[in-house]
Amino acid sequence: GQVTFAIKDTTIDGLEIKANNYMALCEKKIVACVPDKLEALKNVLTNLVDEDSEIITLICGEDVTEEEQEAAQNYIEETFEDVECEVHIGKQPVYSFIIGVE
Repeated sequence: GQVTFAIKDTTIDGLEIKANNYMALCEKKIVACVPDKLEALKNVLTNLVDEDSEIITLICGEDVTEEEQEAAQNYIEETFEDVECEVHIGKQPVYSFIIGVE
């Protein structure tokens, strides 16, 4: 999954996309567009994590602050208690978060 920044207003697959909001993508499909990147991350996780999930790998992009990274890690650890969480600072452009679930 990914979280990325919307650059223009549009509608995709019936979902209203607003410029300056964050899009939550799961398997190349936009599942949400919200004002907050952490809220977008929560949407991705809700769509990807299931009872068979064992590991969540979170790669933080260049626009993610240390506070946002800590908030994301805390959310994952508190919400998905039975899943191991790995956080990496990737500093990638375009994607605030890249999420892998195994």
